[in-house]
Amino acid sequence: MIVKIFKNRLNDWDKALYKTSWKNLRLIHICLANSKSLTLGNIEVVFLPPNVTATFQPMNQEIIRCLKVHYNQQFLVKSIRTADDNLLVKVAVLDSIMMLINAWRQVYYKISLMKTNCHLLNG
Repeated sequence: MIVKIFKNRLNDWDKALYKTSWKNLRLIHICLANSKSLTLGNIEVVFLPPNVTATFQPMNQEIIRCLKVHYNQQFLVKSIRTADDNLLVKVAVLDSIMMLINAWRQVYYKISLMKTNCHLLNG
């Protein structure tokens, strides 16, 4: 039943993509409907092996941790700069987005190093 629903959804999506002339790549893991007999025109489906999650998940956790650290550092600096005897520090949504962008830029170099190390370890 799961395989049938999975195939129907992908076929419907493939028809919708055909109308727009878009191409799509789907990387799928941990899927009970692992069907190798899919013939789709605009969607390429790649089923990842089961051990891929264990390889990438620690990397994702490290990226998220680094991003939070850099974001919190920027928030703390902004709090100290704007705290004029006020206990409540107001941060606008735009300021928060800009701090997140800056935090992401700070961890980008670390991410590229992690990717390089993963490729070297996995051959």
